[in-house]
Parts: sequence; C-alpha cells; structure tokens
Amino acid sequence: MVAPMEPLRTQAIDVLTEMGRNALVTLERPPQGKRSAPGPLGLSVVGDLRDVALDPMATLERRWRVYGDVVRMRFVTATGHLIAHPDGIQRVLQDNHRNYSKASRSVRMLSLVLGNGLLTSDGDFWLRQRRIAQPAFHRERIRGFFEVMRREGERAADRLVSEAHRGSRDIVDDNMRLTLEIIAKCALGAEMHDVVKTVSDAVNFVVRDVDQRINELSGPLVGLPTRRNETFRRHVRALDDVVYRIIHDRRTGPPKHDFLGMLLDARDPETGAGMTDTQLRDEVATMLLAGHETTANLLTWAFYLLSEHPEARARVEAEIDAVLPPGAPFELEHLAKLEYTGRVLQETLRLYPPAWIIERFVEHDDEIGGYWIPAGSTVLLPTWLVHRRADFWRDPGRFDPDRFLSPPTHRFAFMPFGGGPRLCIGRDFAVMEARVALATIVRRVRLDLVKGHPVKAAPEVTLRPRHGMRMHVTPRA
Repeated sequence: MVAPMEPLRTQAIDVLTEMGRNALVTLERPPQGKRSAPGPLGLSVVGDLRDVALDPMATLERRWRVYGDVVRMRFVTATGHLIAHPDGIQRVLQDNHRNYSKASRSVRMLSLVLGNGLLTSDGDFWLRQRRIAQPAFHRERIRGFFEVMRREGERAADRLVSEAHRGSRDIVDDNMRLTLEIIAKCALGAEMHDVVKTVSDAVNFVVRDVDQRINELSGPLVGLPTRRNETFRRHVRALDDVVYRIIHDRRTGPPKHDFLGMLLDARDPETGAGMTDTQLRDEVATMLLAGHETTANLLTWAFYLLSEHPEARARVEAEIDAVLPPGAPFELEHLAKLEYTGRVLQETLRLYPPAWIIERFVEHDDEIGGYWIPAGSTVLLPTWLVHRRADFWRDPGRFDPDRFLSPPTHRFAFMPFGGGPRLCIGRDFAVMEARVALATIVRRVRLDLVKGHPVKAAPEVTLRPRHGMRMHVTPRA
C-alpha cells in the first residue's frame, strides 16, 4: 500500500461530520432554469479558504465525498467549483477550453516569478509563443537530447557512488541538481554547475512562498517593505541574474538550434521585431522552474515507491541488468526495452502527480454535470483525486505498475500533464528524461528510505515530499 498520501478515505465519520457542519446552499441566484452546484454553507467570513489552506487535499476530497463531482465553494468573496469527474475535466481542458483561461489567482501569483511565460500566458500571446516553441519539443529533436540526459545521469550516479560512505542523504537535492543540469543544457544551451545552489535555493523559496500567498488575502502585496517580501525579491533577483546572463551569452555567442535559439530567432509577423530581453527572461525562467522541478519530484517519488516495494524494485533492476549488462553502453534504442521501468514511472505519476491540481478562470457562464458554472468564478481540477477514484482505477491506493498494461478507462482519468490544447509542451521530454535518469541511477546504486523518516506529500505549487526524502545509498555490484 502507498503510505504517505492516504488513499481516498471512506470513513463514515468524515462524511457525517462534514454534513453536520454544512448545508446545501446557493450563494448566488442562478439564471432561470439553471441549478447551482451543492456545497458547504460555511459560517466563517473566509468560507472554504481556511480549510483549504490548512489541508487542501483532505478538504477537497471531503467536499467531493459529501457533495459529488461538482462542488460549489467560497473563498471570501470569490466562488470556486471543484470538478472531480473526468467528463467535467474534459469539458474544461478540451471541449470548451477557450472559456477557461489562465487568469486565476494561483497563476497570477506564479506570474510574480515567471512573468508572462508559456505556463502563465494566455490568449493570442500564448498561442504565438507556443507555436514558436513547439518545434523545439518535436519527438525527433527530443531523441537528440538523449546523450545529454545519459551523461548527466551518469554524473549523478557517480556522485551517489562516491559519497555513499557519508551516510544518508536527501535525494530531493540530488534530483533537483540533475534535472536542472539537463534542462539547462538541452533547452537553453547553458552550463549550470556554478549556479546550481543559487537557482535551487531561489526555486525552493519562491515555490513555497507563492504557495502561501495563493492562500493569503495579502498574497499580491509583494511591494510592501517587509522582511518576507525582501527575501522574496532577493531570490527573484538571483534567478534573474542567472537568466539574463544566459540570454546575454546567447545573444553574443554562436547560434544554437534549441528552445532558446528558436525564441531568439522569432520575429513578430506584423512588425518584424524580435523578442525583448524581458519576454525571453519570462520563457527561460519558466523552463528553469517548470522544466526541472516537476521531473525531480517524479524521480524522488519513484525512488521512494521502489524502496517501499522491494518486489517492484527487483523487477526494475532485473530489467535494467538484462537490457544494459555491466559495461555495456546505454544507447537510445535501449529505452524502448525498459517497459516495466516505464510503467513504474506512469504509476508514480498516477499516485504522486507533480501537477496535483489545475486551476482555471471561467470567462463566460457554462454548465458542467448539470450545474451552472458562473462567469468570474474559478474551477479546480484535482488531478491526484481523479487518479485515485475507485470507479476508474482498480484498488487505487495500491502501487501496481502493471495496471498500465491496459489504457485507462477514460482519457481524462489519467492526466499528469493536463490535457487538451494546453497539454504540457514538455511532456515527451520529461517522460524520456525520467526514464533515462531512473535507469542510469538504478543501474549503479540502490536507494533505501531511512527507517523512521517521515514521508508526507506537500501539496504546494507542485507535489513535493514535505520533509524531503532521506535515503541510504548502496552501490550495486
């Protein structure tokens, strides 16, 4: 069984307590002939904000169990809807995606760090940037990055082997360093060895701080002269220094055919103007943060699950040893033969999706599941909850990579990279990177969770282990 993030709870006491504290209400009068979704009354001024801030996963799960697949929620004066069924999620992300923009509170908070990059932009500007960037992530081009991924994976494995005698270590740091080096070289054509700590410290702080601001009424007020705000600005400046250095080096250096090179060559079809340093900064910052944070978390959870399930780890090791015998070079064609290893990563994405929730802003009135979804409200799509629904997944709390021998029963029952037109542009890159890294490291070392180390999923901007992941490293013969 999977321990740190409990399977969806069914205890009757949870449901009865929730129903006793709340009543079905309509916060706003719907148009004639329309129905408001059910939801809690909530006696406090802030509505659901406090409960969601304290324990978002448990709160959203409880609301779903009590009220169903479409739940009306209140956050002070704002209205939100939890959409927990794949049909409703498909409506938001694909069938009526133009009605659901990125103008949500969480995206506004992220833009404090990422500006107007691919992750936070919207409309025609986003579409233009996406079209520019798309060729850089073509499957054949991604296959060309294999050698960088393998080489950086080998370096990470070398560090683990050489430092194994020092005792346990937090492998979150190792995975962050590995994925940062890979994304910097593959997408930005830059070396990160000398600034790994600077970027990692900045990312760690701003991710946690932005998550806190999303749940605070004073979240946007970063300009106030407080110690916290100054620390926030200092880390953003540190990230900017790295990013602008990369941009300067590329503007003055030889051209390269990667993600950043395409952005540097891009021209506005009407004016012929290229992208400004500010526009480039936003895209590079997005790649550095989103392009390494999520894959590092995926690897961390995969190592944890393999440590907790020795039989699965034995199968992974046996497969890797058969495909990659000792001394044999790791070549691109070997990836397709690492089938079980790939399913382990899929199952990890199901149980611990880095993008654990998706938020969208409702531009115009809509209807989902028979309920009115008013313009100006927000919809919350809980990826992790849908991945653990018993009506779409057999024994959903169990770690079972072989469940992916068959496709999911609904195309939006498994959505670790989102879906629809805004499906993560880096999906294929991340999947290949994770498989290369996992195989390269498991080939060399065995990682075991330190006995007694607390493991709990922290639903921040991404799904991180709250207390890190301390593991013993044992070199494999």
